[in-house]
Formats: sequence, structure tokens, C-alpha cells
Amino acid sequence: MIDYFALFQETRRPWLNAETLKDKLHKLSAEHHPDVAKDSSVDFTELNAAYRMLHDPKTRLRHLLELEFPGTLTNNLQIPADISRLFETMARERHSVGVFLEKQAELKTPLEIALMASEKLELLSVLERLLALLNQKHEAILTQIKFMDAVWEEDKATSQSALLDIYQSISYVGKWIDQVRNDLVKLGEN
Repeated sequence: MIDYFALFQETRRPWLNAETLKDKLHKLSAEHHPDVAKDSSVDFTELNAAYRMLHDPKTRLRHLLELEFPGTLTNNLQIPADISRLFETMARERHSVGVFLEKQAELKTPLEIALMASEKLELLSVLERLLALLNQKHEAILTQIKFMDAVWEEDKATSQSALLDIYQSISYVGKWIDQVRNDLVKLGEN
């Protein structure tokens, strides 16, 4: 496995500054671009893949866990309790969207569509509140990553469990944010 942290000359850690990472990409790109460095030991596509992985907190955590604690992501992972509680909410609201869209697809007249307008507005409002909640949760997870980064060097060995929880949390929350945004688009189109 390629160590993308090493490729970017960064120490392995949970948090990286996005601007610093971007500056390093530009510097390394200028040095290793195929049009500039014909005999470069760095594959330019690999450099871009490394940037994408390290730039995204979720994929960076996954890469860090794979490098520092090999095999931990293949174990039976426990879903963090706060994320587990959100499963029910997400399932209920996404089901409501599905039911509404099915009903809406069967409507034929403008009057039928108008009669469902209040239900649609309520559903849009619920989804917007849910998206705000998920965005808050995402920001809290980013704060957790920054905290883990602050103690990383002194406490790597005991950080494994916390990093796994954070990785799972950011994975679920990110997926749910995308799903709710997609649901809002679907409802807005109709």
C-alpha cells in the first residue's frame, strides 16, 4: 500500500490543513508534472489520487487507520451510539420521501398536485431541518478529528478505538447528507 502521507511529505496524522495540502499539491505538481519532469520518480496520477485521499477527512482517516492499524477496518465494527440513534430518523424520513414521490407520480391533474402541496412543503421543511442537524453533526466530527490530532503523537496506541468510531461516524453522516440533499432535489423537481 502506498503511503500518501509520505508522498506529500506529511506525518501520518488525523488532521491536515487543507490550504497547506493544496500548496504542497501545487509545488509537487510543478516538480513532477509529465510535461516538466520526464524522468520523475513520482507518478502524476498517483499524486492527484494522494491529494484527493488526504484532502477528504473520511478517506484520510481510512488511509491512516489502514497504515497505522492494519486489519482494524475488517473487524466487526460497532456502530457508535449517537450514529445508531440517527439510523431510525434517517430510515423514517427517507421512507416518507419515497412514499410521497410514489403518490406524486400517480397524480394526474393540477388540482391533485395542488392538494399535496402542503404535504410536500412539510416534507421539505423536515428534510431541511434534518440536513441542518446532519451538518452540525459533521462539524462536531471534524472537531473530534482535530482533538484526536492534538493528542495523536502522545497517544497513538489508545487512539485506535476513537479513530474507528470517528471514521464510522463521518462515513454515515456524509452518506446521509448526500442522501438528504438528493431527496431535497427530487422533491424540488416535482
